Amino acid sequence: MKKSLQINFENQTNMPFEALFVKSNSTFLNVENIFDISAPLYLELNHSKLISLLELTRVSPIVILSFDDSLKFSSATFSLNSSDSPYCITTQSKRFLLLPYPIAFDLDKVLSLTLNS
Repeated sequence: MKKSLQINFENQTNMPFEALFVKSNSTFLNVENIFDISAPLYLELNHSKLISLLELTRVSPIVILSFDDSLKFSSATFSLNSSDSPYCITTQSKRFLLLPYPIAFDLDKVLSLTLNS
């Protein structure tokens, strides 16, 4: 299902767009099976474990923005690997926005994310 969302920046501006919205109860997610590299993906993990594992082999080039439970920006990770070498990340975050790379904004200016109904 696609949903409208917006990235909010420190200078009070925002960038609205649509993203595929996926929720999962799993602690392990093979992102290649759900992500089309040409469009944004919002991913929300709903489990009680401390750590999640995102399998990102062959999902490139993208940038992964991580957000806390209140959707405040917490970190960014790049997947720029052009080979089929295994690549995964372990994380405590449970909310992610995956965007095709390159992106049209400065990561150091990202403040939060807003999900629109």
